[in-house]
Amino acid sequence: MAATYFKRAAGLGNVDAILELGTMYEDGDGVRTDIRKAMQLYRTAAELGEANAQRNVALLLDKEGEHNAVEAAHFYKLAAAQGLTEAEYNLATCYEEGTGVDVDLEEAKRWYARAAEKGDTDSEFALGLCYDVGRGVDVDFEEARRWYARAAAKGDHDAQVNLGFLYEEGNGVEVDFDEAKRLYELAAAQGDAVAECSIGDLYADGLGVDVDLEEAKRWYERAASQGNEEAIARIPKIERKLVRAAARKLLLALGGDLDAAVEALRHAESESESESDSDSDDDSS
Repeated sequence: MAATYFKRAAGLGNVDAILELGTMYEDGDGVRTDIRKAMQLYRTAAELGEANAQRNVALLLDKEGEHNAVEAAHFYKLAAAQGLTEAEYNLATCYEEGTGVDVDLEEAKRWYARAAEKGDTDSEFALGLCYDVGRGVDVDFEEARRWYARAAAKGDHDAQVNLGFLYEEGNGVEVDFDEAKRLYELAAAQGDAVAECSIGDLYADGLGVDVDLEEAKRWYERAASQGNEEAIARIPKIERKLVRAAARKLLLALGGDLDAAVEALRHAESESESESDSDSDDDSS
């Protein structure tokens, strides 16, 4: 029923109906999915000045491949010029990455700012990053903090991590390891591997928490399981620290007798290897 209605309305030149019908063909909603038909309808609505249709044309062009980048950027510009927030963000990324246009970091920052001022979370993070690293603007950690905080408050895990870095390093704010840890934990709860590795660093170095090498290793392993290279590199180092800590503890327990400590470590290693061989024999049987 809905498809029939929108087809009739589209046939009469109703731009909203043309856009909606295009969406139905793209999504397969009430009709058979037909991307070519969707593109035709989006282009028709785009020519009538519909900003969402202009962006949809650009999105489909992007999906078709890089050879359409120039035309896609053109349609993002048309939609952004009408104030469509999502298109402003898309256009900003085009200027930042040089997709369909020449790289222009100042122009990218300008479009991110337009969308961020209207509350677009992705743009808030991107604008914070511009100020954080000096991309298209002078480095300004206070502005970076302000924009990261807006995105972080809405659950953006990348913003939570980068805001955590600012608090850990004291850039634009006073050093606050507790706040850094809180932000990392929020991002880690969403599975962010960088946040997991950063929590591991706090425990490894005793920043805002007591040194806890086992806890550090646990967080590094979580991050490493997602392929985080920094965490992967840290695990052997933390394991060596754990061995040294165990040796010191053993040495103290034996009253500082180094020879006895070495012999005890060798015995423990031998016992571990025997247990491993036994387990292997059991598995083979």
